[in-house]
Amino acid sequence: MSSTQGYYQGIAASAYDIWFAGEHFFDTDFYMKAMDEVPGAALELGCRTGRLLIPYAKAGYDVEGVDCLEEMLGICK
Repeated sequence: MSSTQGYYQGIAASAYDIWFAGEHFFDTDFYMKAMDEVPGAALELGCRTGRLLIPYAKAGYDVEGVDCLEEMLGICK
């Protein structure tokens, strides 16, 4: 298990979205612009709880996400 996998478990996984709630990060607009400019589906590597993935999917983008952290993916689902 990598150190990242150990960190994002339990309460850290549960609180992940709280840490980022209400924040607007540079990556949000950056990736949205990239998806607008390049046709086809997008893949978010390390999607965690879906902080970016879910809003993009709700906005109609063809996007999928993967992550190696099962607990974070469970929250995303």
